[in-house]
Amino acid sequence: MARDVIGVIDTEGDCAEWTFPADPGAVRAARTAVRDRLAAWHLDGLADIAALLVSELVTNS
Repeated sequence: MARDVIGVIDTEGDCAEWTFPADPGAVRAARTAVRDRLAAWHLDGLADIAALLVSELVTNS
């Protein structure tokens, strides 16, 4: 995934922010980043809905 992320702005604390390239592969990379971060925060139960929301946001941006 690291090569698909343009920049990791912040993943410390209770907030995470990334930037991704403007290409179709960004959707998958964004979903993976969000799932991984939620797992690190022990919030795995939110991963499915968060991945769906991230997919919609990245696809429409």
